[in-house]
Amino acid sequence: MCGETSFIKEILRKSFLSETADLIALWMSVEFAHGVCNTDNFGLLSITIDYCPFGFMDSHDPNLVPNTSDDERRYKIGNQANVLLFNLSKLLQALKPLLDPRQKQLLWKIQRLISH
Repeated sequence: MCGETSFIKEILRKSFLSETADLIALWMSVEFAHGVCNTDNFGLLSITIDYCPFGFMDSHDPNLVPNTSDDERRYKIGNQANVLLFNLSKLLQALKPLLDPRQKQLLWKIQRLISH
């Protein structure tokens, strides 16, 4: 049981979160904006798919929204890190029914960590 909990913590908190954060940091370092950072375009392997629409900026603009259908400006470049946390939260919610009570307690702790 303890090994499973450690594995889940490693995958969700360290691997997925840090590697995806690194990916987004790389995007931002070259002024790349992923236009559709929704949950179905992020994966546990810290890769993303469906890059279209996307944009590269000539100069930094945290309000750039390359997706013209994003009326709420949810996926603007300045919000990409927050979207990662939202996506991780949704992943954890989806996994919750599969976990035993001890793992659910760990999940609750991870959710608290990412929400602060």
